[in-house]
Amino acid sequence: MKGLAYWRSNRGITQRELAEMTGLSIRTISNFESTCDGLRKTSMDNVLKICKVLNIDVKDLEELNEL
Repeated sequence: MKGLAYWRSNRGITQRELAEMTGLSIRTISNFESTCDGLRKTSMDNVLKICKVLNIDVKDLEELNEL
């Protein structure tokens, strides 16, 4: 399993581009990548937007699978 930063980088997308594609702020994307609770504390709608853009399953995001 890999984290959000890995998947974003792997797809060749910048934080700014991901923010624009999802309608989220760059700060939000940055927080998701830099804090272990970032993605776990957001809405499932936001998680699904990110997964759709990155073409991954929710289960692929390690931040959501860590205890």
